[in-house]
Amino acid sequence: MKTSTVQTTLWLIFCAAFSSANPVLVESSINKTWERCLISVSKDVATVSCAVGYGVHKYPPSELEVLVPVVWQQGKSPDAAPNNPDTKDFMKSCDPRIEIGRSVFKPDKITFRKDESLSKDLSVAICHFTIRIVIPKSFSIVVSYEQPIYNEHVYYLPLFEDQRSPEQSDAYTVSLFPTRGVKLKLSSKHAYSVIDMSTRVTIHPCHNEMIAVKVKPVEVGDGGSGKPVNFSASSNP
Repeated sequence: MKTSTVQTTLWLIFCAAFSSANPVLVESSINKTWERCLISVSKDVATVSCAVGYGVHKYPPSELEVLVPVVWQQGKSPDAAPNNPDTKDFMKSCDPRIEIGRSVFKPDKITFRKDESLSKDLSVAICHFTIRIVIPKSFSIVVSYEQPIYNEHVYYLPLFEDQRSPEQSDAYTVSLFPTRGVKLKLSSKHAYSVIDMSTRVTIHPCHNEMIAVKVKPVEVGDGGSGKPVNFSASSNP
């Protein structure tokens, strides 16, 4: 199995502390080795929790820059100033965070961009995290946020370093589960095989291949799921 050098479906860009500003590169000594993304979907919001594993081949960098994409319905143009009130609204609504061990990190800044696979009213919010901790030879991170439901759909954008998709493998999966009162139906097309059920949708992610799943409200007892799904992201594949 080929390893991808993040999101995952996250997009993780690793850079050593001495790198230039805003580098678009991957620290060559770090490889992504597995990813498990679990998304619990209700009528109005999806709770995203992605655990991602990495291995360090040489010397761990002293600083990590992590970029996490979240679909967002912007109130203003993506070209708005950094003090765009969307940033405050986004943080309040989505609450993105990263956990490494017992350390919890919040974004340093949020930027917005358009994506051709989304409708014109939607953008991708890029959450920029700077992490300065001692990185061991192998480690995992957990990325969590709330994804609002837009146009009766929940969206998830997988992005990988070097723009390379991993080969289809159970080590890289994105799974969506409905809570009480909703059914799920996959709307997007995918290069790899998928499992598409009303009670679970599982996808092997490809780089920049938008995942769109329709959220259909149903009466309890009409084929919807029973109790809300209780899950936690695994720390290993």
